[in-house]
Amino acid sequence: MRALGVAIVVAALAACTREPRKDAADGASSTIARDPVAASAPASGAPSAAPAPSPVTSASTAPAEARGPRVVVAPEDADAPSFIRAQRLKAKSEGRVLVVYAGAKWCPPCKKLEAELARGAYDESLSHVTLLKFDADRDTDRLAVLGYKIDFIPYAALPGADGRPTAAVRATGKGAGAYQEVVAKLVDWDRAR
Repeated sequence: MRALGVAIVVAALAACTREPRKDAADGASSTIARDPVAASAPASGAPSAAPAPSPVTSASTAPAEARGPRVVVAPEDADAPSFIRAQRLKAKSEGRVLVVYAGAKWCPPCKKLEAELARGAYDESLSHVTLLKFDADRDTDRLAVLGYKIDFIPYAALPGADGRPTAAVRATGKGAGAYQEVVAKLVDWDRAR
């Protein structure tokens, strides 16, 4: 148990690795659907109150005219290659750039990045970016089949027409501010679209 505590402290001090962590409150593995910043529907499928406004959308409800970064949560059961290709085409038709993003609820840089996105900190600099959000704990293997090498998070990659990454960036710095490496690359990709 002590080793787990040390591992969590080490992860908080350095860029996050993709090792799954247990949620202290309920003992369940971290998932995107339970992330309050990113949740667009309850994980259990049970009815809930109306969700609070957020840049997170489901794949089918994102308004085409919206400015600022958009986050689309990838469904657990979606065929990743097909879903990535379809979302890339949709983003392109809307004049946006699709970025495959992997993070985790327990990751300090991921939490900071998602909080900054939710408060609108990057509405101007990432005005044409759509983040296709995957859970690093759950989705690393299915993304690895396509060539996404998620060894540190937050992780972001530009998918090509075949759904495979053409360019990628990952946080390698220390602490919660490590996400800024990823943001800098997202800004470059937004400008180059």
